[in-house]
Amino acid sequence: MRTVLVIGANRGIGLELIRTFARNGWRTIGSVRPQTMLENDPSVEELKATKSQIIEIDYTREDTIVAAAETLSGTDLDVLVNCAGIKPRPLEWDAHYQADLMERFLVMPVGYFLASKHFIRLLSEGNGGKIINISSDSASIGIADHDGESVGYRMAKTAVNAQTKTLAIDFKREGRPVITMAIDPGFIKTRLTAFRGTVDIKESSNGMYKLIEGLTPEMSGSFYSWNGEVLPW
Repeated sequence: MRTVLVIGANRGIGLELIRTFARNGWRTIGSVRPQTMLENDPSVEELKATKSQIIEIDYTREDTIVAAAETLSGTDLDVLVNCAGIKPRPLEWDAHYQADLMERFLVMPVGYFLASKHFIRLLSEGNGGKIINISSDSASIGIADHDGESVGYRMAKTAVNAQTKTLAIDFKREGRPVITMAIDPGFIKTRLTAFRGTVDIKESSNGMYKLIEGLTPEMSGSFYSWNGEVLPW
């Protein structure tokens, strides 16, 4: 049985991905922040209902990532999905301050990188694996309908894309059997989007699953939409 770890799995896109992988016969492992566990957040019960193994990870605390990797020592991971994120708002460029900009970078590009670094051994020890970074079309500088706003979110997600491409090149040079992809899940109604959106979450999750299943070494370091469209950097 193949195994997937989804970081940020107790709600929204992460939870739906867990359900999608489970329906397709995968062993699923989902992470929840330690604080969320302590607060007995109802979303944890939704994750428990999927019969997934639950571990605790806070992207802003490297020690929790290290501890989680140690907990899963001996597990052959096939896919790591870096999913947890921070909402796009504020929209106005001048409403951003150092604290919220740094938080976005700490959670997304830095958190994704640290998870990839500490779980790489579990991906490499089997037959190789895949690192999937949940990105956004907001990260694209060259996309035709770029309409500005959410500059902090855009910068952080663009850094995620740069990481995805760079690690693909580094892994190939090292002969490491791990491939990467950044995926835009679409504009989905979740808590992060204030429940606004135009894409059905189940349709998006199924599309992302299909992409992940079809990801080959030749595609490593690429940026795709959930619907299979290649996106410009």
